[in-house]
Amino acid sequence: MQSDYFGKIVKKQSFIVNIFVFTLMILSIIAVSVYFYVAVLRINRPFALEWLEGHSFVQVLRILNGQFLYAPPTYEFISTIYMPLYFYTAAIVAHLIGNILVAMRLVSLLASIGIFVMIYRLARLRSLSPALSLIAAGLFAATYEVSGYWFDIGRIDTLAVFFLLAAYVTVIMKPVKEELVGAGGGILFFLYNQAKRINCCAICCAVSLLPTALETGVLAGWRIWDLCRDICHNDEPSFRGMVLDMHSVDSRSPSGFD
Repeated sequence: MQSDYFGKIVKKQSFIVNIFVFTLMILSIIAVSVYFYVAVLRINRPFALEWLEGHSFVQVLRILNGQFLYAPPTYEFISTIYMPLYFYTAAIVAHLIGNILVAMRLVSLLASIGIFVMIYRLARLRSLSPALSLIAAGLFAATYEVSGYWFDIGRIDTLAVFFLLAAYVTVIMKPVKEELVGAGGGILFFLYNQAKRINCCAICCAVSLLPTALETGVLAGWRIWDLCRDICHNDEPSFRGMVLDMHSVDSRSPSGFD
């Protein structure tokens, strides 16, 4: 009798878990579908969807006009601190389709699809079921709004995240040949480095100095972050210094802006 009672409890709990997982799967499919609907709906908008899209537009336009991205600064143009992979990729697509804004967003959209695939693949490599792997990808899609709708806009971030995830998945997968996995992971990490080098260097420095940050508190952690950025870009001022300089310049005008 007691075994039958516990057997009924286990079956009931299993049924509840299955209903819960099924509900999350439906919500994940909805989240992914809504993301793609919004992304496709606004991919051909003839204006910048976010303030940095205009900056990316200028970078791609210079490439199409045969100009250098990292030329000496002038009143008309100051180069970005980011690596050039995204801009050259978007320029190739723009040359093919004839629209820079659509090309930039198309690159980001395709990269976001790659992110969904990599998240699913990563979950499967961690021995999760196909249903839970789908939920993992859906959870990422569900952050589209809270992250500022940046998945599909003309910025470098989505492409960089894709290469980072792809490199990690390649490294941890069961190798057919270790040489191929190592080479593939190295190439993908290199591509991530060429998409957004600043994150790669700063994160490595921050992780290596994390114990010091924990011992000396938040202020030390902030200073270590400045140090990491200075190591990555030894010819540029720290981020904190740039913010303070901008604040001092803006505060000269009565309205706070020049």
